Amino acid sequence: RAADQTIWISHPDGTSPRQVEFQASHFELPRWSPDGKRIAFMAQLPGKPWRIFVVSADSASPREASAGVDNQGAPTWSPDGKWIAYGNVECEATENCAIHKLNISTRQEFKVPGSEDFGTARWSPDGHYIAALNPVSHEVSVFDLTSERWRKLFGGVNGNDLAWSADSSYVYASRPTGNQPEILRIAVKDSSAETAVDLRSFAALTGRIDTWFTLAPDGSIIFLREIGSNEVYSLAYDEK
Repeated sequence: RAADQTIWISHPDGTSPRQVEFQASHFELPRWSPDGKRIAFMAQLPGKPWRIFVVSADSASPREASAGVDNQGAPTWSPDGKWIAYGNVECEATENCAIHKLNISTRQEFKVPGSEDFGTARWSPDGHYIAALNPVSHEVSVFDLTSERWRKLFGGVNGNDLAWSADSSYVYASRPTGNQPEILRIAVKDSSAETAVDLRSFAALTGRIDTWFTLAPDGSIIFLREIGSNEVYSLAYDEK
């Protein structure tokens, strides 16, 4: 919950909510494991870097997923639930931006070959690829975990989030700003792209389209529009 920086677990219909007891300055981007038994999220303790933590759905005691001091970004699970991939955040000044694989059992980390300057890692549902963004060149690329090679898919993406289709045939990316704000569907096979959601009508409304989006289990796209508000009061008072 962004308002008070807390994480809650509930049934799909919102019943039986339970707060994850954890004292952190900030929480971001919780992700369910494929078997629905664990949640991984990134959190920042006071005076510490961003780190990935894992908590069981029936437990209130998160544990840090690995040892280290790098700033870890949003976690993404491998389909078998044995690994987590992530990209570094706040890494430009130290020039250590890269994509990493984290073994949940051993807590060991491995840098993905050739992933320097990439961020926003997302593991494909079939386990064959990791998609990532280059925030400088605004390109979407995929890493083939079998051949260990990167391949550029598409350029001109100014959002900072990615999502996969359930069949791993498409990568979704966003362009929330510009003359034609949209969420794109990019084919892994031939890099062709099409508009999945035209955001121009939403961009014309009050507020701001958030860079976060995701795909629901049925394939529908969920995104945020942040709406701020101002209130003006007229008060009557007597000077004494």
